[in-house]
Amino acid sequence: MKILLIGNNSWDDTNSLGNTLTNFFSGWDGNTLSYLYSRKTPPNNGLCSHYFSIPEIEIIKNYFMPERIGYEYFYYESNKMHYGKKAIRFEKSVVKIKKIFNLGIINLMIDWAWLSKKWYNKKYINFVKNENPDIVFSFATNFVRLYMILNSIKWINNAKIVLFFADDVTVKTKKGLFHNIHWKLGQKYLQKCIDLSSCYYGITPTLCTEYQQKFKKPFKLLRKGCDLSLTQVKDSVGDLIRIVYAGNLYYGRDESLIRLIHTIDEINHYDKKVFALEIYSNSIVPDMLRNCITKSSSTEIYGVKPYSEIMKILAESDLVLHIESFKEEAIKYTRLSFSTKITDCMQSGSCLLAIGPGNVASMEEINQIPGAISITDIDDLQQTLEDVAKNPSQLIQRANAIQKHALENFSVKMVRESLQSDFQNLIGKDKDTLKERTY
Repeated sequence: MKILLIGNNSWDDTNSLGNTLTNFFSGWDGNTLSYLYSRKTPPNNGLCSHYFSIPEIEIIKNYFMPERIGYEYFYYESNKMHYGKKAIRFEKSVVKIKKIFNLGIINLMIDWAWLSKKWYNKKYINFVKNENPDIVFSFATNFVRLYMILNSIKWINNAKIVLFFADDVTVKTKKGLFHNIHWKLGQKYLQKCIDLSSCYYGITPTLCTEYQQKFKKPFKLLRKGCDLSLTQVKDSVGDLIRIVYAGNLYYGRDESLIRLIHTIDEINHYDKKVFALEIYSNSIVPDMLRNCITKSSSTEIYGVKPYSEIMKILAESDLVLHIESFKEEAIKYTRLSFSTKITDCMQSGSCLLAIGPGNVASMEEINQIPGAISITDIDDLQQTLEDVAKNPSQLIQRANAIQKHALENFSVKMVRESLQSDFQNLIGKDKDTLKERTY
């Protein structure tokens, strides 16, 4: 079976997209993977070897020389990338500026670049023809871009298309004329992507239910699996209870972290030092959070680490942290999402501490995990941490309960076998829909 995976960023195991793809598609015997993406950054994974890059900035730059757009390469050639280090650094700077200033007109320019079809050249056509995928699997996002790519593949070889919805993509979270035009355009092409596809996955039961009603298509639950083959639950808790957060700082999570830092500092001030918080993130750190960390004697922040190292750090911690924002605007965006970091937390063998509003899907799911410590009212934060400090041995019992739940409900082996079976059914039976099933 030939599978073409589509993402926006590089397949990098240090980010959530990359390690989720690796989680889904590792251990598939007899299958060939390729990856199509829209950045210059080379990959960082041990699974896929064949790539095609269509950087959006190159579409605009080479609008009148479209034959220059796009680059096909194999993993062992990635150190000889067509794009030099200077060009990669420039692109990263543009992406960073885009995140900071959040200009809607830039999103519209990117939409226009894809609609121009200047990227649809001989290099791209030959890549799709030669790869000749049976299945195209894509994260459901950036819908103008996604539809243009998916529709072109349909014209070239009529592969079966599978969409994976990891977030609520129907909610409008940004204000302004250009953002509004971009959102409306995205919703139009979202429906086109739905119509073009044969199979649909959602990351939470709530998302699957709502989208099934909205789009009149069968959505199935798909979540990152836990590989528990090497996991060992800790048999002791340190004198200093170590809390680790590994994730992004977007959608108001930074404000929840600030509240947590203040609470930890207050507990440590009135007692001996009880808690230490470590933050690992590749996000841009907001000034208020950075100032809070600088003033705190209990908190340290680190940059991005390889996925394998992050998992080791989580396994060595006493509490692994999942956090959401209590702000209404952030809740609108995250209410249907289930962070892949939650799966990593369950896999770690440590106790899971979750802080966030009870009406978002991630917290609803965590509330169903035996042993997890869930704080859905921020005013309960200090009392909960004080209770942990008084009885730290409870973290061992809680971690064991979490492991049992993960083994029964989040086995990576089960996730991969079910996904592979679905793909084989799509190809073998040539049907457009599959029975609804949850893992």
